Amino acid sequence: DEVNAGAVMEEYGFDRLYLDYEEMLSRQELDAVVVATPHLLLKDAALAAINRGSHVFVEKPMGVSKAEAVEIRDAARDAGVTATVGYCQRWAEGRVLMKDLIDRGAVGEIAHVSAGKGGPPLTGWLADPKQGGGQLLFLGVHITDQIRWMLGAEATRVYGDIQWHPETGADQSSAYTIRFDNNVLADVVCSQNVAVGFDFLEVLGSDGRIRAEWRGNVVHVESLAIPEFRHPTVIRPNYPERQSAEMFAEEMKAWVGSLTEQRDSPVPADDGVKVMEIIDAVFESARTGAPVDLS
Repeated sequence: DEVNAGAVMEEYGFDRLYLDYEEMLSRQELDAVVVATPHLLLKDAALAAINRGSHVFVEKPMGVSKAEAVEIRDAARDAGVTATVGYCQRWAEGRVLMKDLIDRGAVGEIAHVSAGKGGPPLTGWLADPKQGGGQLLFLGVHITDQIRWMLGAEATRVYGDIQWHPETGADQSSAYTIRFDNNVLADVVCSQNVAVGFDFLEVLGSDGRIRAEWRGNVVHVESLAIPEFRHPTVIRPNYPERQSAEMFAEEMKAWVGSLTEQRDSPVPADDGVKVMEIIDAVFESARTGAPVDLS
């Protein structure tokens, strides 16, 4: 879209505008490339940049299947560059606090996770499964990554069911259970059939519980292990007026810093592959009516 591209170039001061990424890659020697396209195009655009020797930041979901995510990961390894996946909510203020409290032992031994993410009906290409649309690939991947990140564990089995959109054929509302190798069960709901957006993550354990909402970034915590949270406590964000901007800025700082300081990727391609493995299993379980064991 030349009009939108021109407006963005003017707003942010970019030097050049291209309407075709292949032309850009052929004319420019780029250290790194951000790939933010419709889901169906993520893989080809990422591979084109990798094959030119550029590090890539690939927006979630890193393709439309585990196979596509694996192709990106393996190509980056072969080319000696890094592939980072755009799971921005790892920098959301409320989720950062939640992760810190869990690592400090606020909930003790984790027993169960309950989570959900979704909102109103999707439109445009996001509503078209032929273009990689649907709520699981749009938002379900986000909450699935959050659960894996909080637990630091790997999924071993997935059982799911999906209500399909009668006109588009996309996943409309989904419910799935993930069993992890630390024996924790996570129950997840994901829908595009709700009037207002929702995004919650609650972790229950032997010493307490924590619930974090987004976008509000409000955290509810009650912990027997940390004295200041012995009674139910509500923690509100420091910067409520610019929380999304702060999250994206911290995400980009982490990625660029990993390249300039030659550190590990903040969200490595392996994490993107693991999330897609779970989402693939949700689709497969819904199709067969049986749980899917993961390798």
